[in-house]
Amino acid sequence: MPPIICSSALQAVALIEDNETLWTHSMGATPKVLLDALAAHALTRKNLTLLQLHTENAESLSDPRLHGHLRHRCFFGGVPTRALLQRGEADYVPIFLSEVPKLFRSGEQPIDTAIIQVSPPDKHGICSLGISVEATLAACQMARKIIAHINP
Repeated sequence: MPPIICSSALQAVALIEDNETLWTHSMGATPKVLLDALAAHALTRKNLTLLQLHTENAESLSDPRLHGHLRHRCFFGGVPTRALLQRGEADYVPIFLSEVPKLFRSGEQPIDTAIIQVSPPDKHGICSLGISVEATLAACQMARKIIAHINP
């Protein structure tokens, strides 16, 4: 499928439908612009699952109004998800970081959409996943859709 160019983050995340499992880029590459848009879009959806490691500045996804719309499945409990985990409103999956890509590539954990942040394409059209590749490359390889924020 050819890329779809969107004029806003909300337009990009509008491609996410009910019952999807999402992966988000983490740590220093957390796509905050897209995740803030996802927090708004998720209110119009149901049964979304967000797989993540350690998201930075993604507190918008912890809004109590998202209960029933978006559930976190955390491979690490960071500041934005810690209270949700303590209340039983998010799931913690104890796993070695090195095992997460295997989980995706084996198909044991399917991914519908990867939400990522990338560099602008170079002269060959290649983007970089930046400073936080961890399991994101595997997630992108296995996802049916990729929504990317091109961050200069």
